[in-house]
Amino acid sequence: MSDAIASSGSVSVTFDDLLLRLKLGGEVSVETLLMHRLAVSRAVAEGLTVTDEEIAAETSDLYAQLDLFEEAQVAAWLARMHLTDAELERDVRDRLLIAALRLHLVPDELVDERFHASFHDYGTAAVEVLACASHGAAAELAIQVREGETTWGGAALRAADVTGQILQRRHVPEEVASALFAARPGTIVGPAENEEGQYALYRILFRRDAVLDDELRDTIRQELFHDALRQELAKGPVTYLR
Repeated sequence: MSDAIASSGSVSVTFDDLLLRLKLGGEVSVETLLMHRLAVSRAVAEGLTVTDEEIAAETSDLYAQLDLFEEAQVAAWLARMHLTDAELERDVRDRLLIAALRLHLVPDELVDERFHASFHDYGTAAVEVLACASHGAAAELAIQVREGETTWGGAALRAADVTGQILQRRHVPEEVASALFAARPGTIVGPAENEEGQYALYRILFRRDAVLDDELRDTIRQELFHDALRQELAKGPVTYLR
């Protein structure tokens, strides 16, 4: 194993960890890698295990997703990715352990509790988002549309960017969230600054109350799991060793 490049508490990240994540195309940051190693370590400490059969099945699914069905195809892909069988097996084992830990630490009861405590935050709205470079430009377009001086389509032609989006309430800027999720379809809400530093107007198409389906359940479980890992990681400072 290569030397450690960063550590926090009892876990550390090595150069080999970083290199493997780069090869497989995952997110690369010290925090992410430390959380990954922390989760694997915690899974082992909790007595969670993965069988060879589970690893083989997961690996086969991975190859199928990549349209790799022949041994020669698999060998060529591994060579192209500069991966060994042992490295891939380690990654698959780690991911299965982390998935098992996620279910262990965040059972359905905790997911249900979070959902019902923040029910309105998980509501969704289909919107058209019109973004302008400045607050003044966005506000002027909003006034013109509301007063009938131009149509929404005409305003869109003058804007920097127009997209259709499905938004969850919790991801909408606070200054427009209440209005956005109370307005009737066709209403123009905004402007509000977005993450890109533009100023957005929102035209409501329709809204939907939150439904705890499998997709949302998985999202909440992942969020709670990451929160738990971050809290544990925060107990010890991150030290860079190289």
